[in-house]
Amino acid sequence: MTISNKKIIALDLQNVKVENLENWLSESDLITSNFTRLYLVKTVYENSTSNNPIELVYLINNFIFGVSYKNTFPKIEFIKEVKQDLKLLEPISLSSLKLYRSALIDWIFNHKRENELISLAIHSQQKYSEEDKYQFADFTSCISVIDAEDLGFHLDHFFKPLNQKFKEIHQFFKNKYDVPNVLKNVSLTKVYFLDKWILGYSFQMEGSTEEHFFWNIFLEDKLLLMNKFAFDEPIQYNVDMILDKITSKGIESLTYEEQKYMHNL
Repeated sequence: MTISNKKIIALDLQNVKVENLENWLSESDLITSNFTRLYLVKTVYENSTSNNPIELVYLINNFIFGVSYKNTFPKIEFIKEVKQDLKLLEPISLSSLKLYRSALIDWIFNHKRENELISLAIHSQQKYSEEDKYQFADFTSCISVIDAEDLGFHLDHFFKPLNQKFKEIHQFFKNKYDVPNVLKNVSLTKVYFLDKWILGYSFQMEGSTEEHFFWNIFLEDKLLLMNKFAFDEPIQYNVDMILDKITSKGIESLTYEEQKYMHNL
């Protein structure tokens, strides 16, 4: 599967100027999909008349996997449908990652951290099925997953009683399974990685064959701290800049504002 850009990028669409976004999209190689480019421009136009506009967009490899809306900011709405693709990934055995075992365990329990080196090492061993097997191949091709069942960890090892997201995970298992002491009966089975962060976990109730995926409870906080591309400042055009663009990409690549600037010289 092709990976155009395996780094997460964040776009700030608050007070965005359409011509700024279009110019950035035409110049940047961080987004190469025309569909994604058109979707972003369309979103900006729709934001202008929306009561709940999209303010932040999170992408990797041309795929938008999370957005923040004005009315619920800073909450990030992750694309739930990708969970089905994650289930199709074959996990890497811990025996293949002996060099990183101790560091992995430390990272799993300090999942606020980022670790690009280990993430790259894991991703280099990830195997993927045929591209048409995945509904969201652009996203899935950036994910790696390890089989964590042999670590013997349970939900109580992740106990964060004051964290609302953890409480939601705990409540999910309490509601779904009528068993005492849920925390000690729910096992960690898989850990998923994206870019330099832990994306999420799969847990399984003892005696059940069904696994349940949950986003890393600290992922949202880490994404919100990212540097973001903003498009609210006027572009300062000059003749040399526009002529260079014409030379490299052709006159048809000029935005409306660039054409207008040249026309008014």
